[in-house]
Amino acid sequence: MKNKADVSVDEFVKDLEHPNKKGIETLRSLIKSVDSRICEGIKWNAPSYYIEGKDHFFTFKLHPPTSIQIVLHTGAKTKSNPKKF
Repeated sequence: MKNKADVSVDEFVKDLEHPNKKGIETLRSLIKSVDSRICEGIKWNAPSYYIEGKDHFFTFKLHPPTSIQIVLHTGAKTKSNPKKF
């Protein structure tokens, strides 16, 4: 079974102007090759990854376009003692 790729992500990357575009394309390919259940979408104006029916677990941070960063999602958690203002 091949990885599912949202065509809009391919179009997004094709039109992307970023100094590390080649690295982004390499990382996309690597991520999708890890597990056939991994799907792509766009989140925060960047490629983002999830397993169907689950929350996104990884998103590129492409702006400012000086480097490639990744955001590993852990989910929002409530603090036991939130700060009071």
